[in-house]
Amino acid sequence: MVHNMSSSAYTPLSSIDPDNDLPSTVAMSISPDRIVHQKLGRPSNTMVVMLHTVFKLSALITYLCASILTRSFIACFIVVMLLLSADFWIVKNISGRLLAGLRWWSVVSDTGELVWQYEGWTTEQRQLSQRGEASYFWATLIGSQVVWSLLATVSVFR
Repeated sequence: MVHNMSSSAYTPLSSIDPDNDLPSTVAMSISPDRIVHQKLGRPSNTMVVMLHTVFKLSALITYLCASILTRSFIACFIVVMLLLSADFWIVKNISGRLLAGLRWWSVVSDTGELVWQYEGWTTEQRQLSQRGEASYFWATLIGSQVVWSLLATVSVFR
């Protein structure tokens, strides 16, 4: 971790006045190109929305077009599982947190028991977020499960 030291915490030897051993004050100014302007309004997570969608769609398209690309069921299975694993990681670690405010992790208690902890946005945080992004997150999450369930049912009866 890098710590930035402010001028009050660090006094160079050249700025100490030898007569009274007190540091002299130095006027500092920030150049205009170093000022960061905060964007007003609600944050938009378009890249996260794209990632959330890309892995779901690519797994579905790979599954549906696998017979055109290859005759190997195992190759198709491995590619689809890798894409769905990447989708799971994106949903758990990135899009779930940024789009819907979800967070979960496991902790080992003092007794050695594994405890899962879940966290979500407060009402104020939910109101500050992009409402459309959270709705899109849940719609695609549930919609993809419905599509995969339909494809599994068709596969079983075929």
